[in-house]
Parts: sequence; structure tokens; C-alpha cells
Amino acid sequence: LVWHLSYDGEITGAAMGLNANDIQGCFSLSNPVQVIRENASGCQANGGELIGGPFTFTVGDGEADNIPADAITLANSQGMNSQWVVTDDEGYILGLPPTFSAVNFDGAGAGTCLVWHLSYDGEITGAAMGLNANDIQGCFSLSNPVQVVRENASGCQANGGELIGGPYAFTVGDGVADNIPAGGITLANAQGMNSQWVVTDEQGNILGLPPTFSAVNFDGAGPGTCLVWHLSYDGEISGLAAGLSIDDFDGCFSLSNPVEVVRTQEGCNVDGGNIASTSGFTEFTICAGDGIPNPFDVQVYDNEGSNRLVITDEEGNILGLPGTARVDLEGAGPGTCFVYNLAFDGTTTGIEVGGSIDELGGCYSLSNPITVYRLTCDPNVCQAPLNLRLTRRSAQTFQLRWDRAPVHVIGYEVVIGLEGKPNSFVTIPVRRTNLTVTTGGTDVVVAKVRTICSTNKISDFTDYVSFTPGSGASGRSSFEGTTVGDFIIDAKEFSIAPNPATSFVDVTLGDIGANATIELINTNGQRLLTQRVQDDQTSARIDVDRFESGMYMILLKSEGEVVDYQRVIVAK
Repeated sequence: LVWHLSYDGEITGAAMGLNANDIQGCFSLSNPVQVIRENASGCQANGGELIGGPFTFTVGDGEADNIPADAITLANSQGMNSQWVVTDDEGYILGLPPTFSAVNFDGAGAGTCLVWHLSYDGEITGAAMGLNANDIQGCFSLSNPVQVVRENASGCQANGGELIGGPYAFTVGDGVADNIPAGGITLANAQGMNSQWVVTDEQGNILGLPPTFSAVNFDGAGPGTCLVWHLSYDGEISGLAAGLSIDDFDGCFSLSNPVEVVRTQEGCNVDGGNIASTSGFTEFTICAGDGIPNPFDVQVYDNEGSNRLVITDEEGNILGLPGTARVDLEGAGPGTCFVYNLAFDGTTTGIEVGGSIDELGGCYSLSNPITVYRLTCDPNVCQAPLNLRLTRRSAQTFQLRWDRAPVHVIGYEVVIGLEGKPNSFVTIPVRRTNLTVTTGGTDVVVAKVRTICSTNKISDFTDYVSFTPGSGASGRSSFEGTTVGDFIIDAKEFSIAPNPATSFVDVTLGDIGANATIELINTNGQRLLTQRVQDDQTSARIDVDRFESGMYMILLKSEGEVVDYQRVIVAK
């Protein structure tokens, strides 16, 4: 209906989305003229009119950001079928939720998106995530959009964006270039002063920092799986280097969703699997060159094919090919090296000391590495923890992490408090090498750590590291523990009971972060059980009734990294 409105002075209610019957003031409406709209195609679908919004959310603070169920009204829609659609501001489809209120925007990062209602009759094409709503075909109609603006709680407005495209699968090792086409991935909704493409393995370890995703030739990488990300950041960030992990980025940054690239080799059925010590660790710090052996035994699981341990330096040069599962790097001197499991068949070439894993040929696959930091040190001196660092989880939450000391360790002491407030400091004894902390205020949190080697051997403290709330990248973390002043410390220890066990083991969990698992392994390093842990889970039960009597290891992992472990005896 088309009307003419006349009015004197101020009136209210004459706005899009409101009803003309609710106009207030000195006004008059003419008679209406009716306009009937018929599609040229004969299609009578009508996406309708969305009344409500726009909406603005503060994201990245761990609190759900959903549009209330009654905040958008749909009027005048028509069609046999309907669908809610969320796109970026260029029309690329980010989601197809059952209702607009089902979408939690908190984890989406900063940016702008649009909510639409789609009505259609019969079959349509193009209504799929990653495609553009402008390319939908068939008898359909989209409503007007409702804008949703997402602002980071931290004040950091970087947004890695959404990658649309993939996954990709390549047959590698045949000498034919395997590049993702230049138009094979679309980047939408990115925001930031600086950007970088990042290629990682499945554990988030950085394999390369190419100028574009299409510049990477995966043909020489061997079989395996990797992930392609887009990184946006403002100012300076740390941790952006090959060999490091994306979990260690710090600063104002945001990563996109990853695009998976699966690399297979025709006729090649090998898999390097996963490698760890029999204690479950993938990172060691040892005193090398002091004449005291530093052996550790490794376990390999989920592997396939012939296998060989390979030790390399940081550049991938092969330093050793141990013939047993026991590794001792005492005589190697100071430095950093990596221990891999190499799966291979009769066509593999280049497996020799002095060569490089970058020059391996034929059919092969490498596992994740065990990293060994070799230091020159006195084994009779209790060494302080190494590489004390902060990993931001959200605007108010961080994880304090450090490397294991290169000597026999009973545990650690963490001193933590608010800068400039001496009465806020507390000492927390822990056995593991990480701690999660949240602060409810704006005071700077500072922390330092020392090693407890025995009752009469205690190391010096590390230097303080500090955390300033309200800045940096957004993320998520769950935590519970002891409230101290203006912050909360996760002080729960990982424990098991009963031990010995006959039919089950109850596991009490501390806060171990996201993507956590419990694993049970035997003394041969075989993984017998993997059990996923929910973010808010505080305990779990493991069934051991089907296992034979003997000693086993229970590993607690977060993001693929061992957080803690306990030995358990199964006695029938």
C-alpha cells in the first residue's frame, strides 16, 4: 500500500519497521493505493520484511551474544520453504541457522554480518555455506537484512575473517605442482592493519608463512594433513615464526577458520602417526655434555608402514637415526633438536645422517616432533623453569606456561599477585607446567615461578611476567579454583582414585583448557583409550575392567599437549 502522510510539528512512529497505526501527533494519512507485486517468473515466494535491529555485541568475553528470540519480527513472507541466513557484509554465507536467535556471535571476532530470511518454492541452488547469496538460483526471495556489528571486548578490532573454500586433497610426490588455485579460497570479513597467510600442521605448529595461499606447492611435503589460516593483526605480535605454534601468538591478533589440505601419495600407504615419550611429553629440556645420561623412551601410535626414528636440528638436517625406542642426547652438546617417527616404504630415499628431511623422496610420512632443548648446566644445581610465558585466552583470562626444568623435579611454586599490591600475592604449589588465571579488574597481574627439586634444593625464581587485562586477542577458557583478591587462580590438581584399580578409575580434573582429552597408555607406549573432556567438566571415569593387570599411564592433554600424567596399577 502507498499512502501520503501530512503532519504539523513533531510526530512519532513514522519510521521503518514500525506500524503506521501507531503514529502519534498532529498528522493525517491519505487513502492507500494498492500495489500487487507478481514475479515475472511466476514465482510467488517472498522473503518478507524483517523488523528489528541493528544489533551491536561485545564479543570475545566468553558471554553468549544471541539476538533475543523476540527481537526480530518477520512480516509478509510467503513460500513453501524458509531458511534463516547469516552472511558477511559482502553476501558470503557464513551460516544457515534454524532461527536467528540460535546464533552465538561471541566467538566470531570483530566485524559486521547480516541476518536474512529466505523463502523459496521447490528446489533452489546456491544456498550453502561458503557461497554468495547473490548466486542463489530458483524460485526464492530474500528479506531485507538486519545488521549485526561485533566489537571485541579487548578493544582489539583485528579479525582474521572467514575463509570460504576447500577442503583440498592433493596427490603428492609425483612431480606435478599441487597449489591451491588463486581463486580457490575467498577471504571475507577480515580486518586489521597487517595480515599474513599461515600454514600449520594439525597441532597448530607453523610450517610456513607464504605471501598467499596459492604460492604453496604441497607436492614436496609428503603425505599428511595441514591447515591454511589467515592472520590479521594490529601493531606488533610475538610468536609469528616457522617452528613455533599459533597457540603462542601474543598481541592484538585474530585467526580465521582453517582450510584443510590432505596430502596423499598414490600407492603410498604409510603414516608417521603420533610420537611422545612414554610419559606422554612432547617437549624436554636436558643438561647436555655433563657426562650424565639423559635417556627417554618414546612411543609411537596411529602409525602405518616401516618406521624409523629421525633426529634433526632446527633446520631439518638429519643428525641421527637411532635404532631403538630409547633416545639419549647427552653427547650432542647444547642446542635444540627434534625427534620424529618416519614411516616409509621401499621407494623412500634420503634417509641418511647429513641429509635433510626436506630432501626425502618417495613414499614417506613424518609424525609430529618431540622437541628437546639441550642446555649446558650443572646437574647438581636446581634449575629455574625455562621460557616462562603468557598465552592470552580472553580479555580477562590468560594461561601461564613454562618448560620443564632440565633436572629431576618434584614440583613448582608460582608466586602471583596484582602489581603494586603486596597483600594480594599468593604462592601456589603445582606439579604441572601451566596455570590458568582470570582477573575481574583492571590491575596488572604479575607472576614468577621456581623449581622444587627436593626438600633442600630449590631454584631461583624466574623474572616476573605481567598480564594487562582488557587488551589483546579474544578467545575462550574455563577456570575454577581459588579466589585471591581481584583474580581467580586455577589451583586444582589432577588426581586419580582408586589406585590400584580393579574396574574403574575416577579422574579429578584441574582446568586444562580447551580441546582436552584423557588417554590411557600401556608400558609399551600403546594408546588403549582416548576420552574427550568437555570444557566445563571437572571429573571423569575410565573403565579399566577389560585391561590386564599391570601398570598403565593416564595422560591429561589440552590442544594435543600433555598437561599432566599419573601412573595407575590395574590389579585383578
